[in-house]
Amino acid sequence: MTRLKISLIKILRIEIYNKKVYNNYKGKFYFGRDKMEKKILLSVFVVFLVLALVGCVIVPDVSQKEEIKEVINNYWSALSNRQYSLAKSYCIPNGNFYNNVDLVIIYQDIPYYDLSKATWIPYINWVCIIDNKAVANIDITVNYAICFEGIYTDVSGMMKDYSIDLIKIAGDWKLK
Repeated sequence: MTRLKISLIKILRIEIYNKKVYNNYKGKFYFGRDKMEKKILLSVFVVFLVLALVGCVIVPDVSQKEEIKEVINNYWSALSNRQYSLAKSYCIPNGNFYNNVDLVIIYQDIPYYDLSKATWIPYINWVCIIDNKAVANIDITVNYAICFEGIYTDVSGMMKDYSIDLIKIAGDWKLK
């Protein structure tokens, strides 16, 4: 036999073998592949769905952050200007910041306090809002200008990473 005939016979044997294998597992190759394609397609779909849902984080409105910053600045400004009832209006009753205003009022009884000036200047580092609650991190610069028997002294200091909790009540942000 020539090489050509041997090659043809080998090719025919392989083809016959392939047909027998296909006939023995008729349809299983096709349906198996189809099921595999469905699984792969479903997994890709699930991955994209998960990525899309993870990307749908609720981003608070920028105006809410601005409202919170305004409440914080107004509170410290009211304390600096000795408008204690106004400062309390930015707080929930009997909360920590509400009671802190009472502590500042006590210092009015100190002699020569009327000639002194305390100024609190907040610098807001960040604000995190979750539903109707918020946390703000601020640095506060405190300036004390003290005048005592003709002697004027100016002292200042800074409190760093001061945490403030807020809550939204009836549409308004209040310090806790």
